[in-house]
Amino acid sequence: MSSDEFPVVIRDGSMEDLRRILALLKQSKSTIGFLPDTAVEERLRKGTLLVASIDSQIVGYLLFDLVDDTVAIRQLAVERQPETSVSQMR
Repeated sequence: MSSDEFPVVIRDGSMEDLRRILALLKQSKSTIGFLPDTAVEERLRKGTLLVASIDSQIVGYLLFDLVDDTVAIRQLAVERQPETSVSQMR
């Protein structure tokens, strides 16, 4: 599958994305743990939260820290999809 067939856009998260990011966080909390809503808002303001979207729908996010010249990934969440949906995308 080429990127033309399945384009993913990565961009800085914004406050408009908050509801969707929180939904992904809730969906993944058993593996990535709890993070208060206010902490997500702070990350959006700070610019340390990226979102991935397909057809303008957010399908994941990456929360990170910058320490000197190093990027440290703190959380990565991706939309869960039933296997049938994945096979239909091919």
